[in-house]
Amino acid sequence: MVKLYNDYPSCDDKAKRLFEEIKENIYKGNVGLVGKQDTDYRCCCKYEQGKDAASQACGEFAGCVNRELFMECRDGDCATGKFCQNRRFQRAENAKVDVIHFALKGYGLRAMEPLRPNQFIMEYVGEVIKNSAFFKRMITYNKQGLKHFYFMSLQAGEIIDATKFGCIARFMNHSCNPNCYIQKWMIGDRYRIGIFALRNVRENEELTFDYNADRYGSQAQKCHCGESNCRGVIGGTKETNLNIKDEAEIEAELTEPIRSIDEVKQFINLMYKSLEQPSMVRPILYRLKLTEDVAILRMFMKLFGGIMLKSYLYEFRNDDEIVFKTLNIADKIPFKYRDRRVETSHLKEWVSKFESRNDRIGAKARDLIDKWDKLPSCGPELNELQKQDVNHTLVSIFR
Repeated sequence: MVKLYNDYPSCDDKAKRLFEEIKENIYKGNVGLVGKQDTDYRCCCKYEQGKDAASQACGEFAGCVNRELFMECRDGDCATGKFCQNRRFQRAENAKVDVIHFALKGYGLRAMEPLRPNQFIMEYVGEVIKNSAFFKRMITYNKQGLKHFYFMSLQAGEIIDATKFGCIARFMNHSCNPNCYIQKWMIGDRYRIGIFALRNVRENEELTFDYNADRYGSQAQKCHCGESNCRGVIGGTKETNLNIKDEAEIEAELTEPIRSIDEVKQFINLMYKSLEQPSMVRPILYRLKLTEDVAILRMFMKLFGGIMLKSYLYEFRNDDEIVFKTLNIADKIPFKYRDRRVETSHLKEWVSKFESRNDRIGAKARDLIDKWDKLPSCGPELNELQKQDVNHTLVSIFR
């Protein structure tokens, strides 16, 4: 049974005196960066005011490719313009919440309005620091006698510290049966952490997430969530990867072909990550080599697969083995038209840069360019129809 806290007084003002409130992350050095980002990541959503439903503008069920890959659209890169609904972080489209106080748990967050599943609640902001600074701060905070820690994993080797600078998201308590979850999104060239509703949440219900899945702690402490499935303790856990599978599971999957649309989404996100972890590139290319399903390969291209292959050719241009394997993967993609995905992803442009070489890489590049040049043009009308088809396909997949 859901417990409501109608009679608890709001403690916003008192709670906010414990830290300095900020609207955006403070980046301490070269941190929080996506890494090898490309300017070609844009959705194919179309919206005509007065004709289309507002949700068609990159809404939850519009099939927006950026949204499904946890990337926000940006000004100039989205055809829906000011109507785009995939800019929740950038526009701070926060839910109405306030701070209340519990006898055992201390401060917590309360929903001031009903929330629907997957609704954006707010961003978790603070100082983004590297692991080295994190360990130093842990020692300092312990010496200062601080009882509460506000660390959140952002990405490998980087932490958000909301102890001194942050927002009221820092007060969200743990539950072994939470109604919220944490998710990492790409906004421009930075990773950011958002808090989202896991299920329908009633007004005056406490908002919680699972610390053991998403948050850094110091020492394990007693859990006061009161749920029937309570584990008894929280904290004391190592950094996690924010809903991304562990390394052993990833390695096992890379020895099998991609078999489903959901796996395509996960695979594309893994390719982003591999640009910063070159050791993953060869296993990733091997999995693509194993994948023969034409529908899967075409969906791979619709979800920016061409851009990722182009990124491999650029980032690893001095590694002949990776370049040759990437060219072989490009050769197996079932392109229908020469000016649809082959050119728009700039894959052809980068393949052409290897044509002048007098080795197997040059020969492969020349064969590919010749093969693609013989493909028919889709023409402007068909090009537009295919853009719409991408969205309709994604809608049916992600609904």
